[in-house]
Amino acid sequence: MPSLSPSPEPQANHGDNVKCDLVRSPATTDVTRCKVSKRRESPNDRLEPSPKRFNVSDADAEVVEPDIVQREPLIYRPADYLPHDDIRRFKRLRSDSMENDYESSDSESVKSPLRLGNDDFSDSSDSDSIPAPDPSLSRVCGNEFTGEVLPIVPIVPKNGSNMIVQTFTPNAHQKLQEYVEDWNYNVAAGEIRYTLKGVNAFRQAQEGTSFYSRYFYIRGVPFRIMLLPRDINNGVKDINEKTGFYRHRGIGFFVQCNPVRPTKWTFRGSVQLTMISHMEDEPDHSRNIVHCFHPGENDWGFAQFYNCDLFDEPDNPFLRDDMLDFHVVIHIDPPKLNTWMLPPVNYKLAGHTGIRNLGSTCYFNSLLQMLFGINKLRKIIYEYDSSGDTDNDTLMFELQTMFFLMQYADYPVDTINLGKLLWTDTISQEDVHDMFMKLIDRICTAVKDKDPNEEISDLFQSMTRRSIRCTNIDFQKILSEEKMNCILLSVRVGDRAYENVADSLTDYVSISRLDGDNCYDTGDHGLQAAEMSTKFSKFAPIVVLTIQRSAYENFQVKLNDLFGYEEKMDLIPFIDDVPEFGQENGNYSLYSVVVHYGESGCGHYVCYINTNLKGKHRWIKCDDESIYRCADFEAINNNFGVPDNSKDTDIGTAYVLTYVRNNMIDELMCDVDQNTLHPNIRSRVNERFVQHHLAYQVRTETTYQHSLLLVTEKLLQSSVYQRFDLLDVRNPKEHFPRVFLPKDIFVCDIYQEIRKQVAFLAEQDFRIYLFRYAEISNPLNRNFKGGLRPGLLVPPEGVLNCSLFSENTVHFAIYVHLVKCAPMITEFITPVPDHLVFVKLYHDNRIIIVGTIFVSPMQVLFDKMEEIRRICRLPSHIKIRLYTEVCPYDVREIEEDFVVDPHNGFDGDGSIIVVEIINNTNPNSKQFPHFWKNLSRGVTLKLEMDVDLYQANCIRHANRTYNICCFIDTPLKEIAERLAYSQYNGVVPRENILIWRSGGLFDKPFLTFYDLMNNSTVGDLLGMSLNTFDARERYEFTLKFVLLTFPILKDCAYTQAPAYLLTPDYRLMVNSHRVVFSPKWTLGEMCGYLAPNYPFTENGTKKLRVVLTFRAAGEKAIAALQCRVYKIMDDNMTCEALNKLCYDRNYAIRIEEVPIGQLPAEDEEARKKEHFIPVVNYELTIMMLYETSFFVKIIDGEPFSAVRERIRGLMKLKEDENFDDFKFYVYAGINPRIVLTDQDRVDLSIWANERLSYQEQPYIAIKRPILDDVHTLKFFQ
Repeated sequence: MPSLSPSPEPQANHGDNVKCDLVRSPATTDVTRCKVSKRRESPNDRLEPSPKRFNVSDADAEVVEPDIVQREPLIYRPADYLPHDDIRRFKRLRSDSMENDYESSDSESVKSPLRLGNDDFSDSSDSDSIPAPDPSLSRVCGNEFTGEVLPIVPIVPKNGSNMIVQTFTPNAHQKLQEYVEDWNYNVAAGEIRYTLKGVNAFRQAQEGTSFYSRYFYIRGVPFRIMLLPRDINNGVKDINEKTGFYRHRGIGFFVQCNPVRPTKWTFRGSVQLTMISHMEDEPDHSRNIVHCFHPGENDWGFAQFYNCDLFDEPDNPFLRDDMLDFHVVIHIDPPKLNTWMLPPVNYKLAGHTGIRNLGSTCYFNSLLQMLFGINKLRKIIYEYDSSGDTDNDTLMFELQTMFFLMQYADYPVDTINLGKLLWTDTISQEDVHDMFMKLIDRICTAVKDKDPNEEISDLFQSMTRRSIRCTNIDFQKILSEEKMNCILLSVRVGDRAYENVADSLTDYVSISRLDGDNCYDTGDHGLQAAEMSTKFSKFAPIVVLTIQRSAYENFQVKLNDLFGYEEKMDLIPFIDDVPEFGQENGNYSLYSVVVHYGESGCGHYVCYINTNLKGKHRWIKCDDESIYRCADFEAINNNFGVPDNSKDTDIGTAYVLTYVRNNMIDELMCDVDQNTLHPNIRSRVNERFVQHHLAYQVRTETTYQHSLLLVTEKLLQSSVYQRFDLLDVRNPKEHFPRVFLPKDIFVCDIYQEIRKQVAFLAEQDFRIYLFRYAEISNPLNRNFKGGLRPGLLVPPEGVLNCSLFSENTVHFAIYVHLVKCAPMITEFITPVPDHLVFVKLYHDNRIIIVGTIFVSPMQVLFDKMEEIRRICRLPSHIKIRLYTEVCPYDVREIEEDFVVDPHNGFDGDGSIIVVEIINNTNPNSKQFPHFWKNLSRGVTLKLEMDVDLYQANCIRHANRTYNICCFIDTPLKEIAERLAYSQYNGVVPRENILIWRSGGLFDKPFLTFYDLMNNSTVGDLLGMSLNTFDARERYEFTLKFVLLTFPILKDCAYTQAPAYLLTPDYRLMVNSHRVVFSPKWTLGEMCGYLAPNYPFTENGTKKLRVVLTFRAAGEKAIAALQCRVYKIMDDNMTCEALNKLCYDRNYAIRIEEVPIGQLPAEDEEARKKEHFIPVVNYELTIMMLYETSFFVKIIDGEPFSAVRERIRGLMKLKEDENFDDFKFYVYAGINPRIVLTDQDRVDLSIWANERLSYQEQPYIAIKRPILDDVHTLKFFQ
């Protein structure tokens, strides 16, 4: 292996008339010589040069307001490299056994002899640098580029491969319109051919001399062949006197890559190194390597690939006319990191754009890539009018927007808006087959609702026909026909494993014989032997096959069996009626393969897509954000499954295959553009696209740039900032402008770049101070960090070409201090001995920034008293007191003999002095420390009323938001008191107010209300204390509060139960389990607390009662508690007893207003004679209930006609319903007891049997003629 440092790249020597066949760099290198640091090309160089600078006067240095140039922020991306013209010289290779889709580059040496001598070797630049597009590149160890076809001698390898090398054209411009990526460097694999001319001279060259082929780009990475002579005998020079060559010298054969990357890089590749044999009976000399290339090992191969002594043999198969032919085939795995490739290459290819993975959404991304490439489907979706507000319109608009972004964006897009309508969440990985069925069904429903004639299902819908045919008589019958959007294929059934798709389909349509005891009953012909089969009556233009790779062996497992599939498939053998279907419709081509890596329930999905069905296949791999070219065998052969006894678990298994009909490819791959969008939604989609693009620009600027506030002294004075440090960088004032600096900009370029972006600084002299967190000496509280203060930008001497911005030294802003006549060259490298100190003035509970001064280290600060007074505009007779601001809770008073040192709070540039005016009436009063303490622990609370959490238990108020200023250690009960008396004037007691913090996992308070409101502080609620709360980070918080209908009492626990409130018109008021009560309450007390929030009828009883109802699960839960009621609960029953009853017997609770006429009678004897019996409505059978169930009062001995009239008054009849047509029964459970007529009289011994369970107690059942729009609840009681 050669040295880890790459060898210098050779250049042709044009200093002599004799052209050199070989060139090299000097054999020895002075290790003590320093490399010259090269500045990378920066996008800043494309800007206009800055204006000429002039010296300014003192007056000019005072600038009132900055004038910021209105310009677009510079979007900076990592340094890129473009393939030069030589890279376009490629050829295609084809193998009869496998269609290898990779590119090739050829290189030859210059046809001239080698002259040995030091003057023949030209020094070269560092080989790490990739040559820019330049005509001289074609002269590096190869032919001059002339644009002509270079004839290549066809070579057939003798090592078992039947690869045919075709003559190639240097510029394949004829295919650029069809495949733009043909000539770029984003190919999955490639080969390089290199002819070494002058082998004898190579054997005489000094060891370590390097010879190179041209570069060839694979996945954006430049590769080349590197050859060098290597002595086998450990450096001992042994020259053959007869031939003059070194003995025991070998050929070092390596593959070298030199990517230009601003960050660390690594990738894995497999390489085949071959030296071509020119004799038919002798094989090529080949060796294989698999290597992970990285900056430390950017070349890999064999130091002694072949012994040069063997060239002396007359029948050597490799040497021909003093030349050797070398050949490498390189396969590079797609890198996973996005920083690998340039965004246009990595994110978008062949019309497909990458999709961001939001957690576990790779299955959804793969499905969208598969559907997006079907242009006919995309056209139908684009033409849909989604301007309405239905659920289908919302889904289709998000799908239109998603496809539009995938078509026109050149950056990865995300599926959050579309996914929220389809998935459960972003964490749970769903099955791609289930999602396909769901999405296609939704699309078909939406399109058919708009246009019944448009059948989008025809694109995917195949049909099977299940038929039977008797073998002894002429009898044939079609049993059933089934439509399917996706065909499920088995990998294994029992002990039988299928080899491929054709094998599984053959078994799918196999014939089952019915004979013996299992004969078919034909009716008129009796039992007959028959053959039953299932065949396809038609295949859709797009056939989607799902390979069932899940099985249950005590638990769900994934079947990784080998299961092959072909690129071309004939489906005619599986058709029932070929003439009806058409022989020409049976040929299909593979369009996409969705592959799963991992095990059942976890793993990763990717999608392979053939982007050119009309011609030569062009496969790409869609792996979330990344889109890569890939070879055919990677998309097809590599995804059959895991071979037997293989230990490699990282093998993809094909899961969903998509085939398209050959004679409909032109129709399915029709042209689709933005004009295809429906006119009603075109502007909305474009508006959404602009929003996404702007958001991407912001993300890009954040990634590659620093967006910094530009701060000056005048801007600080006008900001009127009243808190810590100099400004609030997280919520700055709008008048602070921003500058955009690349993260890898050199220190020497910062001043120039700021002058280009800020107009008023173009002709000013200034110094730049970077905001950084200052150190604290002798801190009072070790939990606090230093303030964010500006420090002078002074790089180490001699390291101007370094990038400080990438070392986490820049925080939010830079401070620009205007100076007088600073030398242009030394302004950023000469340290300033004095420190920049900011001066604040405190007066009347306000602090303002008034200016800056410079102080020297260890200087007595009182020597600057006159300058401080001048800045503050304070005359000498006004007494002042000085402090240094360090951090929250830490201000230090400055005595007369204090000097500028860290102990007194001065930590270099950015220190702050606070001036306090002494009160003459109370000169010993130090107001600023007290003000600073309150500021350090002060918070601003935004209280928002939450009326949704406890809907049934809260009091609604018009004003729902309040701002309250308090301290971090203020008790919550004081906040509640201020809220009760200042906002509600004492109408709402403090005990009825509940305050909590919502967010994250804790979106609702714990049910220990009393402890929360009486034993907690604001800091406890926020999870902070005085020692940990830093008001510089955040001091504004949002809390939730609710006005409860009941007081929060001590030693009173609260709970929640599934209670529902029903309005008088039988509609649910609260559809949730969030009714709060205390177990100690009676039902009467609970109803009293719920009454203030209940919408009573105007002339109603204004009383509530608790009703026991049927409980069902899932979607039937709401209908159940309406359709079936059991009993009215006693108001004296405790909530604890009711809750236990519901839990044990599986009941639900319904709370409703007592109807007029159903209040309990005052007389006890009258109460004994009356009873409230449930009334239900049913259809056909008693197990099919609908409408709302209610109670009717019955009196012992009265005729049923009176009860019937009460029922008429309680029912809500429709216009087309006739009450006289209703039939009435008395049921007990599900068994009818009595058919009721008007002459029947009420017998409480039958109608009210309290000894029975609630489900078995009698009730009145009404059989009503069912209407078409009535939804029935079907359940067993």
